Amino acid sequence: MSSRRWVQTSAISIALSALVFTWLVTDQSMDLFRSTAFSNFYDLQARALMHGHWNVSSQALWIEGIRTNGLTYMYYGPVPALLRMPVLLFTSRLDGRLTGVSLLLAFMVALVFVSRLSWKLRLTIRGSGEVGWGEAWVAGAWTAVIGLGSVLLYLSSSIQVYHEAELWGAALTIGAFDAILGFVMHPSRWRIATAGGMATLAIMTRGSVGVGPVVTLGLLAVGHGAVALWRRAGGGSGADRPFDWLGIGAGATGRTRFAGLTLATAVPVVLYAVVNEIKFRTLFSLPLTRQVYTADNAHRRAVLAANHGSLFGLEYIPTGLLAYLRPDALRFSQLFPFVTFPGPATLVGHVIYDTRDWSSSAPVTMPALMITAVIGLVALVRPKNRELAGLRLLVVGAAVSTIGVLTIAYIANRYLADVMPLVVLLSLIGFHRGWCWWRRSPRWLRTITVVAMTGLATFAVWVNAGLSIVYEHELVATIPIATRSQLVSVQARWAHFLFGHPPHVTTVATLPQSAPPGALDIVGSCQGVYQFDGHQWYGVELSAEGGAVDLQMRFPVARSDGRLPVVVTGSPGDGEILAVSELPDDQAQFWYRYRQAGQSWWAGSTFPVVPGHVYDVALGFDARVQQITAVVDGTTELDLVTQTAFHFLYPVVTPQHVMVGSGPAVAGSSTRFNGTIVRQKVSTPLCTSLLPHS
Repeated sequence: MSSRRWVQTSAISIALSALVFTWLVTDQSMDLFRSTAFSNFYDLQARALMHGHWNVSSQALWIEGIRTNGLTYMYYGPVPALLRMPVLLFTSRLDGRLTGVSLLLAFMVALVFVSRLSWKLRLTIRGSGEVGWGEAWVAGAWTAVIGLGSVLLYLSSSIQVYHEAELWGAALTIGAFDAILGFVMHPSRWRIATAGGMATLAIMTRGSVGVGPVVTLGLLAVGHGAVALWRRAGGGSGADRPFDWLGIGAGATGRTRFAGLTLATAVPVVLYAVVNEIKFRTLFSLPLTRQVYTADNAHRRAVLAANHGSLFGLEYIPTGLLAYLRPDALRFSQLFPFVTFPGPATLVGHVIYDTRDWSSSAPVTMPALMITAVIGLVALVRPKNRELAGLRLLVVGAAVSTIGVLTIAYIANRYLADVMPLVVLLSLIGFHRGWCWWRRSPRWLRTITVVAMTGLATFAVWVNAGLSIVYEHELVATIPIATRSQLVSVQARWAHFLFGHPPHVTTVATLPQSAPPGALDIVGSCQGVYQFDGHQWYGVELSAEGGAVDLQMRFPVARSDGRLPVVVTGSPGDGEILAVSELPDDQAQFWYRYRQAGQSWWAGSTFPVVPGHVYDVALGFDARVQQITAVVDGTTELDLVTQTAFHFLYPVVTPQHVMVGSGPAVAGSSTRFNGTIVRQKVSTPLCTSLLPHS
């Protein structure tokens, strides 16, 4: 009955948490099958493995590819790709559109393992006593706090490979520690195999965090080997007390498990090395000097040259610790969601960083968890708490999982996910120790504790949800124009409601070189609304004069082959063509090409179409920020920035001499769209609402 109550309340908390995560990861659309730039990497890897090789398309991986002997490989572990295979075996319609589903699944898997780990820790700390409904509901709520009041929720801010790798890495590492604790509590061959299998999945997903449970298994193997040697030396089964402080004993059967634990440690290490050798001709390191981004970015080359060809070094630890532990890593704003990131991380010492991305800290984004983690750490190190001895090596391994993010020349908020296994372990220990203390406390003290922890948990949910919204709609370089416009519109409505006036905007003739992050500028008389992300300007809304072309498109019933012209602008040497191709299974795909000899076609996402149905298509040819966009019924299906700090493809020009649905043949395209296209008048309602006089 006790475990049933625990399962029921945990299931409810996980389901409710998943709804919140879904709302955020789908950009409030509840459509889990969206596609963006960098969201198709695992699909590409899965397709490659299904064809018997590891290398993938160099154009598809773009800046993230690593070249080895003329072939291009991705450096992310294969587990999320393997999880896609049962779907990709039966259809290609979801290629590039599974990342949202994968993120949601990883979030739920993480919370399932959190709940399991919490139950095991409850048994370890308090024994198998009856669990009342009150304790069960509080424990379920704490599982929700771990999910919603931490970086796990923030990872919903981007359906890209970067966040997917982080979330699956954290989820499977927590699962590995859950399996290891199961072995510590009740040693057996089956539990060793389970722990080794989970550790393998973790390290083959994200090596920096997955190494933690592998280290724990190795330490357990050494401990069991030491116990066996001690006994052979005449210590006997009663002489294991020198190892009691680490919780390493022989268990009820009096047997040690050295061989099994050694094998469980070796398998993930060997598999990781084999895959790394196949792809990069190195056992454990990543040859970042061969990454495409390195070839395109002078600053990356300078960082690698200054650090012996690596992005890792012990000299980065002080900066990493300060960045991820500082108590003031948050900035409040008058604009919804009223919180945003602070400035770049403060450098400690003379270190050169590759990137200092937007980042907050663990104390700010998960204060309730950090307080209970401190309580758990204090309880863990106290010698008299013998029931916690078996947890110490797990915490040591979880601490190892944080080394990667502290020693890399890269600061990013998503990297807090590598800290989550350590925070989860310590906070759950602190939670269960705190529950024992809370039940013995006076009523007034219990009331204060509940109010304080509820307030901290609510604050954490707000901060992580708020930072997720800001990052997803304002700070990512690959944000579609429709996504930026969505947040600015909401902010304008909130500002009118709360303050009676729109957010601050500046009207300019030309965009300045720099501005505060999030700043809004209107060019001319609503030619365009632009937002500065801290590095460069991006479009929020365009007028026809600024490069917008709005259409109504009807696809023909009979499918046509090749690329069909949608909009052709300018002249052959100074113009552009946006085309569409009709694919099997009622799919379509936009293509963009600069009309100059030798240029390549750039593909958008595949999207479903219904022949005969009329679609509203908003196109953008933004010469000010060098961005091409195609939005179909509110969903961005092509978004290409042709000029950024690290690459330049070709100039984007404001549409001149626009031809709709037909045009001269360009290499790889036909001369006419076989359906119907009607050009519409472009309106700028957002710009109008932002003007001070409106």
